[in-house]
Amino acid sequence: MTSSGIKNFYISEEDLEMRIGNPEDRVHFLENCDDLFDMVFKEQIPDEINVGNPNDHFELEELNPTDAIQISEYDAETYNWTSWIEKTYFYCCSVPGMTKTYLLFSIDWDDNWGNWVRLPLCAIKGVVSYEEASKLLLIKFAKESVDDAGDGPWGEFLEQLVS
Repeated sequence: MTSSGIKNFYISEEDLEMRIGNPEDRVHFLENCDDLFDMVFKEQIPDEINVGNPNDHFELEELNPTDAIQISEYDAETYNWTSWIEKTYFYCCSVPGMTKTYLLFSIDWDDNWGNWVRLPLCAIKGVVSYEEASKLLLIKFAKESVDDAGDGPWGEFLEQLVS
């Protein structure tokens, strides 16, 4: 089973072209995603947080910034010579101290290690809303990841986001 919950937001070509001329408003993806992630999450995950239950990521989610919104999720069980659980929850939040700057991050179940992890995925500057940032970030992540995803459920999920 896979699911994607991205909302259908529309960004007009005119709107994007208008902002290209003004360097202050130019929409662009940022390369320093890890640094921005560290600005958002200044502290490590506390030891008392239970990250070992594959059916409960909510304790870790409660540590998200108050403005973080969940924008999509992926949930599948993959079968091969063994089976493993794949769960990813995607979030978008603003970056503190930076105007019109948003970070896409995920909370992923790592079936090999048996724990939840929080990962930076990509960042953008110059967008005016969470809706716009969410859509552009998730599409960028999917486009960058789809070639290495293979033919299974994860690849299908990413293809669905790109189309």
